[in-house]
Amino acid sequence: MAEPIQLTDGAQLKEKIASGVAVVQFHATWCKDCIYVKPLYRKLVKESKNSVCIDVDVDKAPQLKAEYKVAHVPTFILYHNGVEQQRIVEPKYEQLEDFMSVAAKL
Repeated sequence: MAEPIQLTDGAQLKEKIASGVAVVQFHATWCKDCIYVKPLYRKLVKESKNSVCIDVDVDKAPQLKAEYKVAHVPTFILYHNGVEQQRIVEPKYEQLEDFMSVAAKL
């Protein structure tokens, strides 16, 4: 996958995570930790073969931030067939690499 899908609509998000493997990143443009992990995340997304990667800007979609119980950004949530498998909050590089490797194995 070349780039993550940008979503702000709850119905579209539910549709994308309903089947297969999906990684959802909740982020904000002002977030320093989001900016810090962005280059690695983009690299890992490009290497991702079997998962859909979705970005949700919490300022553009505050209803999704609340619905998915996101308290801090960045938050990454891994879904398999619509079921949350793993969640990491404000990850360091190694944690994000490990998280994406779990997604690759599903």
